[in-house]
Amino acid sequence: MQLVNKLVSLAPRNAFQGAGLSLAFLLVSQVILAGEPATFSEAAKNLDLAKFPIPEGAILSNVRRMAQLTYEAPLKTAELYDFQKRKLLTQGWKETPGGNSSDDFASGTFAKGGYKISVSANPGSSGKSMVMFIQHGNVDLAKLPVPASTKLLFDMPVTCMFVTELAVDKAARECRELLIKEGWAPYGTVGSLQWFRKNAVRLTAVCDTAPAQENKTFISYSSELLSVDLPIMSSAEGVQYSESPSQVFFDSKESKDEVVEFFQNALGKNGWKSTTEKPFKTGFTEAMIFRNQEMDLLDLGLSTFEGKTRILLRFQTKAEVEAEEKRMKAKISADKASKETAEMKRAKSKINFKLPMGASNLKQKGVRAEFKLPSGKAITALKTWRSQLVETGWSEEVTAEGAMAGTIDFKKEDIQFNLTYVDPGFIPAEVTLTATGADFAIEP
Repeated sequence: MQLVNKLVSLAPRNAFQGAGLSLAFLLVSQVILAGEPATFSEAAKNLDLAKFPIPEGAILSNVRRMAQLTYEAPLKTAELYDFQKRKLLTQGWKETPGGNSSDDFASGTFAKGGYKISVSANPGSSGKSMVMFIQHGNVDLAKLPVPASTKLLFDMPVTCMFVTELAVDKAARECRELLIKEGWAPYGTVGSLQWFRKNAVRLTAVCDTAPAQENKTFISYSSELLSVDLPIMSSAEGVQYSESPSQVFFDSKESKDEVVEFFQNALGKNGWKSTTEKPFKTGFTEAMIFRNQEMDLLDLGLSTFEGKTRILLRFQTKAEVEAEEKRMKAKISADKASKETAEMKRAKSKINFKLPMGASNLKQKGVRAEFKLPSGKAITALKTWRSQLVETGWSEEVTAEGAMAGTIDFKKEDIQFNLTYVDPGFIPAEVTLTATGADFAIEP
């Protein structure tokens, strides 16, 4: 507000009369908004990669999102890069210096109204090429806060680096404090990497030793645009965010009830409503489903790990949810049809056997049966069964036939049947029948 008052005091007296009033406030608002990270709606109006034109025959590598896009197309690397470059130029984007294009590799950075996007292309499979877009948002990285006595080492379109005499830990701590003071909310930490989020922009801050700078400490800032607003708790640990699938994962010391209350409040402010009052059981975890007015979906998964609450918040558009439901229904239908076909085929292929005279101690379980015959009668019974099977279309696959023991495998289409006997001649013979791919019944 002080900035507004100062600009107003410096403006000519007649600047706020008639049309001049609108112009003056427009100038003021532009100054105020300069460098402010874009909101999700502002970023989507500037460039929505989910709607960006791609070549005919392109195959998406993942779901399309506003901030990132990756696909493969039947073009050479340079051709694919130039195709997308032309599309960006027609929308008012300007290529920054340093780009290159060849059939081995192509990349470049484009800028428009403070926003930046990087594009890279590589040779793919079977004569195709793969291209990747990453939006970086509209933050002027060189103007982000850094500790005192820090010097700018270089400022590039999508990253900048500073150098300082401070120790690494102290530099990281001061950067964190300064960024939080300017409204950047912590969004995860791994080793020397710290992430912060403000509106739709995620900032990566790295503090480490720079051997090329006499082992001084370097501070690096880079940014990327997020496609989906996925809030996290201030107590979040081990935060992992991904664009595809669009989700955020983290642990929290808070209880499940506290986690649920947080998300109901945080998501409720953005128009999301839970479909149930409390989480419901799903396997070994609990879950809550949130829907917005557009019927997009947020799936909140909750579990317990080492005394902490583990959280996974996943986003899907209405179209993605419907497509997934369609695939699941098709799979269930296909599985049911396959099962019914298998059962019909199994019933049709049922094998019927009649116990030979003198058989005893029949034991049958599923597709396996055992019984006994008087000593020396196994070979006679075997010959009868063998002729019956061959006459009905069965072929002998493996035969190991002896006077006292043997086994014969029969096959008919994809059904297999095995006869095994042991008949030493001084004790009752033992016969075993086993079927694979069909049922069989033994009649007395």
